[in-house]
Amino acid sequence: RGHTTEAIDFNAPDTQIKTRLEALPNVGTVDVIRSTPDAQLGYIWTITFVSNPGAFPAGTGNVAGLEASTALLSGTNASIATETLQDGVDALDGSFQLGFTTNGSSYLYTEDIPHNAGTSEVESTLENLDSVVGHVTVS
Repeated sequence: RGHTTEAIDFNAPDTQIKTRLEALPNVGTVDVIRSTPDAQLGYIWTITFVSNPGAFPAGTGNVAGLEASTALLSGTNASIATETLQDGVDALDGSFQLGFTTNGSSYLYTEDIPHNAGTSEVESTLENLDSVVGHVTVS
């Protein structure tokens, strides 16, 4: 929301829609398919949001609904509409634990590690375990 594409022709090819949408800062990668024209030279563009900025893993999350402006649209009964065909899936969230055996039969687990933890946070969490001696490198 709050971002506007450059003007888009009524008969724009799918490549133009893709370029205009991907130029917006709140849109990642999209796939666009344009239908053949109907009797009134109307088209349907199907847009799939493949990746969304800030959403992990790629392909998760929802984007705000598209709002169409008819300000530059002309012609008798000319109209435009948007519709969500399928919501995205939830982005990765939560936490995880790492565990390893200390004597071949019992497991030692870390405290919860946030899903988006960086390597240094994972390293320090492992190094804080009582049985870990020395430096841990995570890459």
